[in-house]
Amino acid sequence: MEEKLKIFLEKRDSLLQTRAKIVEKIREIDQLLGNAGAPPTFVIGQKRRRPKNEINLKQAISKSLEDGPKSRHEILEAVQGMGYQFSTNNPLNSLSAALYTNKQFIKDGQMYSLKGTAASKAAKPKKKAVRNKKN
Repeated sequence: MEEKLKIFLEKRDSLLQTRAKIVEKIREIDQLLGNAGAPPTFVIGQKRRRPKNEINLKQAISKSLEDGPKSRHEILEAVQGMGYQFSTNNPLNSLSAALYTNKQFIKDGQMYSLKGTAASKAAKPKKKAVRNKKN
């Protein structure tokens, strides 16, 4: 039993040394390629974390719509311009879902605006109730 444990520990130490050499080589390659200071091309044994944003997506969209109606692409540019970072490869999908699910955003054609603003009131006139009178 002790011999198996000894063999296991020797093999483990050998693998850890090999791993350290490989990781150091990758860091050297990243530095030569100009990625110094950037996160490594991959992280061993760690999951990627969601980016931390100062405000949530709903607040960022609201801020971007304060100066008037915008299309989805214009909103995306404005939100990313504020420094909001998406954790997806397709941020337009996340943005569209937020626009669709939050009732404070109003869609008029291809444009979105904030509920209660002058632009949204002009875009959606109230409908009058029509009664059918029977004689």
